[in-house]
Amino acid sequence: AVADPALSRLRDYRQMRTVIKDRDSALALDWDRSLEWGNADISTSVGLNWRSKERNANDQRLVYQPTPDSVFGLADVVGDNTVTRMMPNNFLLPPTMNHGYARNLLLGDRRDEVVLNELLSLRETLEQGYQTEETIAAGYFFAEIKQAPHALSLGARREFTETNTLGTLVATAGDVPAGAIPVEEATIFGQTIVDNFDGTDFYRVPGSNSYSHWVPSLKYRFEPEGAFSYQVAWFEQLMRPQYFDIVNYRRVWEAFRRIDQGNPDLRAATIRTASATLEYQRGDILAAFELYDKVISDFAYKFTAAEVIGGEVYRSRSIFNGKEATVSGWQARVNFDLSKSLPVFDSAKLDVRYTYSDSSAEITDRMVSVPERAAHFGTANLSLGWRGWTANSRFIMQSETLDSIGQVEEQDQYRERIIRWDQTLSYTTDSKVRFDLSIANVLDRPERNYEQNRLRVLKNEYSGSLIKLAVSKAL
Repeated sequence: AVADPALSRLRDYRQMRTVIKDRDSALALDWDRSLEWGNADISTSVGLNWRSKERNANDQRLVYQPTPDSVFGLADVVGDNTVTRMMPNNFLLPPTMNHGYARNLLLGDRRDEVVLNELLSLRETLEQGYQTEETIAAGYFFAEIKQAPHALSLGARREFTETNTLGTLVATAGDVPAGAIPVEEATIFGQTIVDNFDGTDFYRVPGSNSYSHWVPSLKYRFEPEGAFSYQVAWFEQLMRPQYFDIVNYRRVWEAFRRIDQGNPDLRAATIRTASATLEYQRGDILAAFELYDKVISDFAYKFTAAEVIGGEVYRSRSIFNGKEATVSGWQARVNFDLSKSLPVFDSAKLDVRYTYSDSSAEITDRMVSVPERAAHFGTANLSLGWRGWTANSRFIMQSETLDSIGQVEEQDQYRERIIRWDQTLSYTTDSKVRFDLSIANVLDRPERNYEQNRLRVLKNEYSGSLIKLAVSKAL
């Protein structure tokens, strides 16, 4: 099939439409006061915050497959698109589908060659839809005392979080979750499909969670006369689960031999950070060196396991809370104002940052490095301005990173080293019309994921470059 697209056979074609509606409401009440106490300046803040976010996702999918006497081939949906060489031995592969050709199979002269798979259409439509709501109520206190060259700040925040979700599960008799609501039919692109299929009972499954946290912070800064200043800090942060991670759902992707699952009991991660920073500023240079140590409780991690369905091995992916993780390391950053050394430009700035992290995390049966935390991470930003023109270059480097945890160490998944370059070019006319040309990922490097052995590649995709032109005018 790789050598000759005419030999490739497709199992199905999907007509899809996804509608996602978000609602975000918030209310904040704050009271501030400043006063003097001797030679010290004191400022205080007290406040109450409330925020509610809701997402309603509705998905419609019709899954078409070839009739028993027909062949659904890759060449049928590629059309006249050119091919590309994908291997050194000159294998050819069509780069993209021509969706006009694909739609002709459904609506054109060849419509009799495809048939609607009602079971897959109903199942995928119901499994893709979900609802989720998160409400956060909080109160905080903050105070800062300044008496040169000293500054001390402290604060505390009390948060209450409540989540409610509604997802879809396929259950068999005797395995129906508590509180589940049966779903008998769905209307998809105007067609009503009724669940008359054996062994496929669909249920809307509610889920909920609530928790509260204290979030304190403390910082001391010392700024004597001269180029150096010093700072120590200790604070906590919360990292809440993403919308879709907390929905009670289970999706079986037959075409990809993959299963995705949510976890309504997922807890927010608590991050406690202690840091010490040395800063230097003189002339056009600002530099800082920071030592930090983080302790993360209930950290979330992706877990991949093997599951057998109908004699086929599927990769089942879900998300869980780990026990505790630690991240220690240092960060160096330097900001240069190059306007004087490069007088040909109206403005010129260069910012460079590098972070080293040594991490470990405790899961159920072993220790691993913290998922998605690279040992080496660096960025560089160059900005140049000249007579209405502005050019911004952003470079990112990230070392190999643990991406997902497997059942055993040999199944842990890693993301290959990342090197990325983003470029923008802007111009503003005298009449305030602004042109922005941006190229994301100029190098167009492939992003590879693999298990312990680099030969066991799980994903090898070109991440692609995105070119965008935006025109705007200030009123």
